[in-house]
Amino acid sequence: PALATRLYPPSTGNFQNLNAQGRADLALEMATSIRQGQLYGDCAFISAMINKVRLSGFAWLNSQIQPNYLQDANGRRVLAGYRVRFWNFGEFPAAEVWANVLIPNPAMRAMHGGTNNNSLWFTIYEIAYLQYRLNTGQVPPLATNFTGNYLQAAVAGEIALSAIHNIQGLIGDHWNLDSQLQGGSLAMELNKPTAIMTAGTRSSFNLQMRNRLGELGLTLYPGHGYAVVGYNDMTGVVTLRNPHNNGSYLGGAQFTISLNDFRIFYNQLASDRYAERPAP
Repeated sequence: PALATRLYPPSTGNFQNLNAQGRADLALEMATSIRQGQLYGDCAFISAMINKVRLSGFAWLNSQIQPNYLQDANGRRVLAGYRVRFWNFGEFPAAEVWANVLIPNPAMRAMHGGTNNNSLWFTIYEIAYLQYRLNTGQVPPLATNFTGNYLQAAVAGEIALSAIHNIQGLIGDHWNLDSQLQGGSLAMELNKPTAIMTAGTRSSFNLQMRNRLGELGLTLYPGHGYAVVGYNDMTGVVTLRNPHNNGSYLGGAQFTISLNDFRIFYNQLASDRYAERPAP
């Protein structure tokens, strides 16, 4: 029960004593523990969170989730749930908004995303994001598709950028790669290691594209969002992470792809490209 109900993994308990490298390692550990729920996950939001936690670390994350307490019949303070901070870009400047979440029961944990170490923080975050979008009139998209064994919202550039805005509270941009970021511009955009960046695949793959995936030994799904976690400007290789976090996929949960193949399969990119932030 303790393992199944803790908010954060045990590795966060020693956070204050960690040096810079230790904090960066912890941020990476938590980012790569994120996994999308199978019933109705938001791949755009999850991909953005992978990069936000990876880049900003546990100190940032812990400032975004706060406990809510109530008094029981005996006057004792008991944990009733949590509140999570988001940013509403329906106002300018962006307004801070808190979404309240009860402690998730087993059914809620099965419905929503989580972590592969059974800590609760990401389940709470994803439930809070859905609540936030409903509260601010950002109704989640009704269009869904089956991506592998996952029922999820079909990704779109506007949805991906909205997720980054709501998490980060900073301005950004999104591009249709069929008409924008041509020539060397895409490589220049990808080569921003401190950016929270996500990419979306095309809505369908033709036979030639599916054959190419076989040659590459990769599992990619159409209409799906991925976290862009790296770009090597010397080799022209992009590193991406699938929010499904499924190691049984061909290529694994995290994989590399050439810039030319990236253009074949991905036609959307979103980023908080103006943001620069210190190491976690």
